[in-house]
Amino acid sequence: MVIRTGNICAMLNHVQLTYYESKTSGVDIMIIIGVKIHDRTGMESDFVELSLGDVNYIDLWQPTKSKEKCPAYHTEGGSYLSLRTLKDVSKAYANYGFKPYDSSTIINENRIAKTETTDSGSNIYFDDGTFVRVRSKL
Repeated sequence: MVIRTGNICAMLNHVQLTYYESKTSGVDIMIIIGVKIHDRTGMESDFVELSLGDVNYIDLWQPTKSKEKCPAYHTEGGSYLSLRTLKDVSKAYANYGFKPYDSSTIINENRIAKTETTDSGSNIYFDDGTFVRVRSKL
């Protein structure tokens, strides 16, 4: 099995997609992480990995009173939205090593090479040599 990941802009919403390509069938199966539309508890069980092959239909949903609508994925097991907030992203990706470091940045702790405290916060350097500035002092 070959795994590829990438970002795609769908409607007005950024969705993290993972593609699984079967070596035997050559068919791509796209997996997304969605969050329940109804009956959310705030627990990890609110987040589900969905195969697009299990989706009955997709329509636009307006989760708040804003004008922005986002894709809703309707399956036999329920209806889900793609992740839209950093709060949802940090909860959904926590098991994959992601942690919020300030109100606008979530860090994959598995990729940190080093950290450096500065006057205004911290620089976090990654294995590939890139870095991000966060407001918290580490």
